[in-house]
Amino acid sequence: MSRRILLYVASQDEEASAIEKKANSLLKRSGKDIQAILKKYKVRPSGARTITKQKISVKYKGAGLDPATVALAVSLVPLIIAVRPLLMPWSAKMAKVAEKIALDTWDVVRMKLWSKKHIRLEERSRKKPRKR
Repeated sequence: MSRRILLYVASQDEEASAIEKKANSLLKRSGKDIQAILKKYKVRPSGARTITKQKISVKYKGAGLDPATVALAVSLVPLIIAVRPLLMPWSAKMAKVAEKIALDTWDVVRMKLWSKKHIRLEERSRKKPRKR
């Protein structure tokens, strides 16, 4: 299952464009965290600079789970695309590893959004289909 677009719920006081701007600012300053993520997957840490230059997209997707929240879609496609060339020489499962690195990078940025900017993004739960 591809996790390139993630759904989150945030306070209605936060605008998607403001969250996007803050997330990208934090991404640019997360070089050391991204180097650690790359080392975890045995990818050369010098690629962190390429990843920090990418853009995370945050778009408004409608009402949230209750009246005080809104739904947001976060796109990690640019991160995944930036990671793939770093994996080319050795990884047969390049797409899966690139996706894992992008998700780990997003987790770092999301935690910093909460700890430094006080913006909480909660993953939107998906309803499971009913059995008949």
